[in-house]
This record gives sequence, structure tokens and C-alpha cells, in this order.
Amino acid sequence: MIALIHPNLFSPPTTANINFLFETIREQIEAYIEILPLKENSLSDTIFECLKPETSYIIHTEKCYSDEDNTYQLCHVMSKGEKNGIGISLNEEHAEINGNIILMKFGYLLDKYEIENITINEIVNVLQHTLIHSGLIIRANNNIDKFSFKLNPFEWMSENEIKNLAYFEIEILEMVLYIYIQKNPENDKLNEMASALLHENDIPIIGDIYLLLTDINGYFISFDKTFFDKLLVLMSGEHFDRNLTEKENKIKNSFIVVKNRYAEYIKTHSNKFIPFKSENKKTLNEISKENS
Repeated sequence: MIALIHPNLFSPPTTANINFLFETIREQIEAYIEILPLKENSLSDTIFECLKPETSYIIHTEKCYSDEDNTYQLCHVMSKGEKNGIGISLNEEHAEINGNIILMKFGYLLDKYEIENITINEIVNVLQHTLIHSGLIIRANNNIDKFSFKLNPFEWMSENEIKNLAYFEIEILEMVLYIYIQKNPENDKLNEMASALLHENDIPIIGDIYLLLTDINGYFISFDKTFFDKLLVLMSGEHFDRNLTEKENKIKNSFIVVKNRYAEYIKTHSNKFIPFKSENKKTLNEISKENS
């Protein structure tokens, strides 16, 4: 089953409240969506029938959202016509899209993707994640809090709080992890989780940190504590390879790569992260302060 989304004037709600956003989005979009079976089990025939492209137009397919189980792809034709507000919200650049669009869900099993049934609730969930992003606050006491934002991750901070931040980025598995630390920490306790992320550098981190994730093109990727826990176990262990293998590169979904690596890793290792241990007395906070 695929989702055919007809032209519409959907406009993203202004709220960043995830729970309220779900019901608001569903009410606005369900009238424009048809859930359709594949035409004679042929995906290409179904896409062509739904989009009805003219001979001069090319059908574009792009990934709009991924999690550790599925990848969602958007299909549309670059043409003139009635505006498709849902399509504009679904594509990463929020570029103009007109006419009918198709949203498809693919599951990854036994080293290959298979199209799976898609529901209205799943479409709402995808829209939520393309409109509202999330990051994590890793506290020095090992508590983890999630925060949501639309454009600016730190719009809720004061100007002085933002000036107190310094960031470092790590490219991992076709993603970029941004680690924001406080140059002048609010407390002087070692952040074991944050330090474990950067254990290769052998430099301790003090106080709370903020984590953000983007793809290699700079688009924010929402993630949660479950994903972070797996990534932390992998990154704190020995011989973690930040690059994709040839096989992993074909998956085109970093969440699935992390899930698979984690499942393989805990077959022979602990499912807990390795605490940071170092004789280095100079902290990353102090180094950042000196260089600012």
C-alpha cells in the first residue's frame, strides 16, 4: 500500500508541542490522502498511474525520513499545477512541489528493502519529524532530557547562555554529531557519557552538554535516548570505525547501520558504555575557553 497525496494548502502549525501537533496535523491532512494498493503488484506502474507525468517531466524520488526500521520516500513530478503543501513540508529543502505526490514506506529485511503498508498515523509521524526536530541534553549526573525545536536549536536560551557554548563536530556513519559544551560549566562534575563519546581524544568534559545530529548535507535529524544509548556503547568501545563499510553504504540509512552494529557488538561485549578514564587534568571546557 502507498499513500497518494492530492494537492492541498497544508501549512505547518506554529506550535512546537509534539503531542498537540499530531492531532492538529492529522485533522488538516487526512482529507487529501488516499491509501492505495499497488497496481497489479507493480510499484512503477502504480507511481505512473497516480502521478500521470507528461512526457517532458521526470519523476523525482527522494528520501524524506528514516528510522531504525524503515525508510520513507517521496515521489513527485517537477511541474506546474496546484500547490501540494504536504509535499513541501515533507521534502528536506521544503522546496515547492505541485500536483499529486506519493509517499512510500520501505522496510529493511535480509539485506534488502521491501515496500510495506503505510498508514495515516505514520504519515503524520513523518511530517512531525520533518517539521519539528529534537536534540538531547546529556546531564553530568547521567540523566538525559530531550528538547524540540523548529529552526534554531537554542532559541529557548538567553544570549549569555548561547555565548557560553562551544561546539565540536564528529562525522560518523554519514551523519554529523554536534557536541555543545559550556565554556564555563554550571557545575564541576565530570560528564562521563560526553567524555566517553570523545574518549579517543583523551580529554574530559565537565558539566552538561547538548547533542544535535544532522545528515552530511546539514539537515537536522531527530533522534532519541534509545538511539543515543546504542551509539554511545559503540563509540565508547575500542576500534569503532566511523566510516561505512561497502555493505553498509548500500543501506542508505544510518539508523539501521547503528542498530545492526549494536546488535553485533553486544554479542561479544557489554551493552553498557565504557566509562571514561583519563590522567589528563585539562578539560575540553578549559581548552574551549582559551581558544574563544
